[in-house]
Amino acid sequence: VYEISMEDEDLNNVDLTLTPEGTITLLEKQVGRKDLPAPIAKVLEAKYPKAKYRFVEAVIDIVEKEEQLNSYEVILITPKKQTWALQLALDGKIMKEENQTGMEED
Repeated sequence: VYEISMEDEDLNNVDLTLTPEGTITLLEKQVGRKDLPAPIAKVLEAKYPKAKYRFVEAVIDIVEKEEQLNSYEVILITPKKQTWALQLALDGKIMKEENQTGMEED
């Protein structure tokens, strides 16, 4: 598969995952923290109060040319300067949680 990164008209990052034939299978679109669904915002605020959000992304599957919102990915920094990367289901359940404190960025 191939991944292409670009910016949309609002200068937000957009990543596309494509097959070798050019079919888009996944879309990852940067969104604002305020755009997180209430169940996700509630879980993050409870677990990481007063954290600063570095990155929020909607993960969208493309199935038969139709977009289907799958999950959200969030990178945040706690008041204790810990960096966490999370993937959350639409209902707010944490699917993946990784402490990235001290890791270098790509």
